[in-house]
Amino acid sequence: MIETGYEKQDYVVHWSGKVCRIDQISKLKMMDKEEVYYIMHPVREAKETIYVPVRKADESLRPVMSKEEAVKVIKELPDIEPLRIHDEKMREREYKNAFHSNDCRARVRIVKELYQRKQERVSAGKKMASSDAETMSMAERSFEEELAASLGIRMEEVKGVISKILKNVREE
Repeated sequence: MIETGYEKQDYVVHWSGKVCRIDQISKLKMMDKEEVYYIMHPVREAKETIYVPVRKADESLRPVMSKEEAVKVIKELPDIEPLRIHDEKMREREYKNAFHSNDCRARVRIVKELYQRKQERVSAGKKMASSDAETMSMAERSFEEELAASLGIRMEEVKGVISKILKNVREE
């Protein structure tokens, strides 16, 4: 048996933000070098296969949050502040750094900031920039994929579960 940090069927978040299920852990020969790889498929794109060398797992993968952590994050959603952009010229880099920070709350902060930005543009009679729309969609999708995996639910159920948990918090 191959000794690794993750096991088959574990859900992980790839550095790209995609939530993946590890389907195999195997020795593969790539570029004349044999080593052990995690072979995984993103939950949203099952036809895509991602290979990550086990030796690079710490920099490429992280476990999805626990169910308890997912519920805690959902309860915190109203209090999570939007990402503050300090230098407009560095905006894309700040989004990228936040997205790749391994903190799911950072993805929420990106979405909140871009939502505010969208509201401002719409109020001024302008459309949201396509790069902003793409970044917002990617951050939202990644956050929702991780919640779905953590809570053991389908993607289609995530928004309903968020609403239900937040409703219960407001009633407490």
